[in-house]
Amino acid sequence: MSTVTIGSPEKQRIEFQISQADLIANNAQNFVMPEAGFLDEICVVVQSAVTTGGTINANFVPAVYNTEVGITPATQGDTLIPGSSGAGNAAGGAVTVANGAAKGTIYYARPTPGDPSTFLSARQLISLVLAGFATAGSVNGYIQWRNERLDNTKAH
Repeated sequence: MSTVTIGSPEKQRIEFQISQADLIANNAQNFVMPEAGFLDEICVVVQSAVTTGGTINANFVPAVYNTEVGITPATQGDTLIPGSSGAGNAAGGAVTVANGAAKGTIYYARPTPGDPSTFLSARQLISLVLAGFATAGSVNGYIQWRNERLDNTKAH
């Protein structure tokens, strides 16, 4: 996985690749949010034909940092939106890959703008949860976010 800046520093991407072994075993792909922001888009590109399709869902693990003592959203200058647990599935953040999806097929999910479930704190765990894939295929893609804090200032 890698992080790239696209177009402007207001939007960033984390790129991912999911091998056939991980896809058909429905192994979640995990990475850490480098900075605060709102989930903007998920893109999935089929790299080798997917026989039995499934879903890839952006899931945010609670903003509790089990392996790094003393790091919380508050100490990073970020807070969760009131009413949001900072955990669970992002509204509109699921991509469904069809049965028989051919190489080169592109899928997008554009989460609900401004929904509290789409906010991520810096250093929060993002998990791409896979479900339903069974026989063959591999994919790659990216997760894109807008670099904003809750007060609408830039995260840089």
